Parts: sequence; C-alpha cells; structure tokens
Amino acid sequence: MGFGGAVFGAAIAVLWYQQVPARPTSNDLTAVRQLLPEHVPLERTFDEQVAFILRVQNRVLAASPEERGIPLGRSREIVDLLRAGHGACFDRSRAIETALKANGFRTRHASMYSTAKSGSALRSLLTPDTTSHALTEVETSRGWMIVDSKTHWAGLTADGRPVDLEAVRANPKLRWSSAVKDPLPEIYGGPLTWVYGLYSRHGRFYPPYDPVPDVNWGELAQNLNI
Repeated sequence: MGFGGAVFGAAIAVLWYQQVPARPTSNDLTAVRQLLPEHVPLERTFDEQVAFILRVQNRVLAASPEERGIPLGRSREIVDLLRAGHGACFDRSRAIETALKANGFRTRHASMYSTAKSGSALRSLLTPDTTSHALTEVETSRGWMIVDSKTHWAGLTADGRPVDLEAVRANPKLRWSSAVKDPLPEIYGGPLTWVYGLYSRHGRFYPPYDPVPDVNWGELAQNLNI
C-alpha cells in the first residue's frame, strides 16, 4: 500500500472510530424495557405504529421533565437520561430513537437550524449561536414521520398522513391530527435547514469527545437522497 492509500485508510479508520453508534446496546435494551415494560406485537397496523411512536415520545418526555442537557463530555444514552431525569432536545431525541430502534423501527436523527437570521444554510451551520433543534424522523408503513423531542408534537396530519421535514417546510400550515397533543413548534414554521446524521457540530456529545463533529455516517448519507 502506497503512502496515499495508507493515509486514506487511516482517515477511514478515524472516521469510523468517531461514528455515533446506531445499534442499541444491551444496556440500551434494558433501559428501553424499563421505559416500556408492556408487550409490543411485532406486526402492527399503521394506527398501531403511530400510537406506539407517540407513546415512546410521551414516556421519554415524562422521564425527563426538566429541559436541561446532560453535560458535555459525558455519556448521554437512554440509560443516562432515565437516571438523570432531565435532558435537552438532543438527549431526548437520542432516547426516542433508541427506544424505536429497539422495537423494530428505522429512524434518522436530524439537526435542524433556523436560517431566519443567516439567510443561508451554510452560514447557519457555521454560526455557533444559530437557533437549532434536534429531532427524530421514524419510518412508518406510510412513510417518514417527525417526532419532536421538546413538545408532544409529531408530523401526523388530520387526514392521517405522516410527514417529514421536507413536507413541513413545503407547507407549515398543514392541519395536524387530534392525536398530536401540542401545536407545531415555532422553529418548524420558519425558514430552516437540517442535516440527517449530525448529532453535534462540536464533537463533545459522544466518545471520544474531541473537536470532530459527532455523526453517524449511515444516516449522514441519507442527505444525498433528499
């Protein structure tokens, strides 16, 4: 292997080591059973899927009633959120995703940024104080659906359609299902951009807690399909 190949291989190894893990661990599964001890059938109708997703959202929000993030440089998996009893949007979204994955759902993490002040997606991503939010999208049998991590709101329309971030950006005045308890959070209704698979820009949410952004490469690749 030449020098270029060695450098490329080393770079891939570093990036793989930096990756935020997507698969729930045994500790995660134990915490999920604590959060959701009831039996859940593997085969579910769309309505049953939605009911379960909203239950996960409700349980995570109830388990972390104080909106205060787990400190930087510390583990912030679902077991840590349950133990701490508090969490910010980025902690709660991780817990929601873990619980959904443990029950057979496919999810993707989204970091959302307002472009109201910056005027551009790139400037918003590069500006530390940009208004931001972390949320989850979950794949249902009818398509991707947003699950908010701060309020009891989800992307489900009054006529029973799941919607993702692209659909909300195209039409923020959609009528929402009565199954969704809270109104559309303000940040979703303004000009915005988002990145799937980006968990932090500063790198201090997940090991090894260095300045390299925290990402999951499989989810990050989904930005190419938008």
